[in-house]
Amino acid sequence: MLVARDAPISTLDPRSVGTMRAPALPEVQDADGTLLASITASVIANSASAQPDAVPQVLESMAPALTVVAVRTSWVQIKDASGTVIYEATMQPGDSWEAPLTEEPPRLRTGESGAIYFAMNQKFYGPVGKSGAITSNLPLSIASLQETYLPVQASSEAGLVRYAEARGIAVVD
Repeated sequence: MLVARDAPISTLDPRSVGTMRAPALPEVQDADGTLLASITASVIANSASAQPDAVPQVLESMAPALTVVAVRTSWVQIKDASGTVIYEATMQPGDSWEAPLTEEPPRLRTGESGAIYFAMNQKFYGPVGKSGAITSNLPLSIASLQETYLPVQASSEAGLVRYAEARGIAVVD
């Protein structure tokens, strides 16, 4: 038998239940055992006005982003670690795709390796391979890509210059 809830879950206030609830203050008694409710009430009032609502904060910084950038037309397919296609397109000059932050890096396959570069940490790396070449099963991990490819000057490729200017990335010679 199913029993309806008293109210929808969206009406719950996380500040009143669970781990986000403010801790209860201890009761204070004087030397003869009389409860000092006025002191307890004033402590509660002061602590409530001194501390804003507790909100969890993320203190760890975001991992750097990896963006696949096309400077010429190229067919691109990207699969996750399980082999599921997560992106597939004929990328046009200036198109880009940001890789998701996952434990296992996605893998790239492209039909025009010379048209695909990577943008990482305000720098460009690549191209993936020679023009006209097919590249398959390339892991899109920042660490492995930085080991495999050297940084390139954006000014060496007109498509990278246009991409950098559109994204506000400084083009340094």
